[in-house]
Amino acid sequence: MFAEDRVVNASMSIEALGAALGPIEGEEPTLAGKKKVQTTATYFYRIIESVGIDTSQIADGSVELARALADTYNTIKHADRGDFPDGLHTIYAARLSLMLIRMAIVQRLPGARAAVGRYSNSWPVRRIIEGMKDNGVSVQSGRFCTSP
Repeated sequence: MFAEDRVVNASMSIEALGAALGPIEGEEPTLAGKKKVQTTATYFYRIIESVGIDTSQIADGSVELARALADTYNTIKHADRGDFPDGLHTIYAARLSLMLIRMAIVQRLPGARAAVGRYSNSWPVRRIIEGMKDNGVSVQSGRFCTSP
C-alpha cells in the first residue's frame, strides 16, 4: 500500500472520530473564519490531544502537528492543490496518522485508557519520532519540513 493511501485512509477515520469527539479546550487556533468553523486540523488536534503523545521533539505543539497532518492529507486528497507532498513527509504523516487513529479507537474500549496512556510513551511511538529526527523531518508553522 502506498503512503498516500495510508494517509487518506487514516485521515478519513480521524475526521470522523474527531467530529464525534466534539469541541475540546485549545482547539481554537484550528478553527476557520469568523464563524469559527471546524477544519480537518481541528479533528486532528482533538485526536492528538485525546491520546496524549508528546510531540515536542518534532513539532512546535499539537496545533502545528495537527495543521501539518491536515495539510498533507488535503494536498493528497485534492488534485487541484498541485504536486503530492514530499515522499518522506508523506511517509511520516502516514505513520503518525495511523498510530493516532489506532490509539484513539482503542482508547474508547472499556478499560483501555490506561493501556493507551502507557503506549503513548512506548518504543513504537518513540521510533516514529526518532525516525523523523534522524531524517531531519520536523513540523514548523503547520508544515512538514526537512533540514539537512
